Amino acid sequence: MTAQDLINLAVKHIGALASGETLNPEEYTDALAELNSLIASWDVEYLNIFCMAKATYSLVGSRTTPYTIGAGASDFNTSRPISIRSANVVTASGSFTIPLKVITTEQYAQILEQDNIGEPPEFLYYDNDYPVAKLYLNPWPAAADTLELYTWEQLGQLASLGTTFDMPPGYQHALEWNLAVALAPMFGRPVDQATMLKATTSKASIRANNTPPGPGRAEVIQAQGAAVPVPPDAQNTITR
Repeated sequence: MTAQDLINLAVKHIGALASGETLNPEEYTDALAELNSLIASWDVEYLNIFCMAKATYSLVGSRTTPYTIGAGASDFNTSRPISIRSANVVTASGSFTIPLKVITTEQYAQILEQDNIGEPPEFLYYDNDYPVAKLYLNPWPAAADTLELYTWEQLGQLASLGTTFDMPPGYQHALEWNLAVALAPMFGRPVDQATMLKATTSKASIRANNTPPGPGRAEVIQAQGAAVPVPPDAQNTITR
């Protein structure tokens, strides 16, 4: 299925396109823009995201200036992360993986020595700027460590009408019905209760599927303050 196919289905759902008909070029241009706007709005809602992306970046030893990240960034030229969910540093010496605490703007502002150098880093602050964001570490690593980031995987834009739609099961159904609701004002069509219900329930289905599982037995025991046996292979885990 292409972006044009998805648009055709959405417009048919609101009765603005009959079987065998097509829109005019201007209408397709506007509908594609609306479709990409809808996808972009879903990108900032956690439960719409079906995958977490892991990426690694090489750091420079004893550097004390933030790293830029985003399309065209001088340091990490890649998609700008919408949200960093977790981060690690892999040390240059010994290749130990050290979890970083991702902190807020307020927490970073309370750090008095923001230019200190040491091993291993403890904190990561992401300023979430746009279109290029910045990454701050504290302390700044003395060695050429590696930064691991786990971020929301963006759903991706459909560049043209001929771009193939490629998302997991359920997303096509949810997008075509929610696009129908979004396009209704453009075509002067009312949104009936059945269309709105399908838009709502189809989106709810993918959000339910993306909801993380509840806490397991170990997490419940920890939350209750009980002792949890430490597995043998965890005895050598580095702590700080």
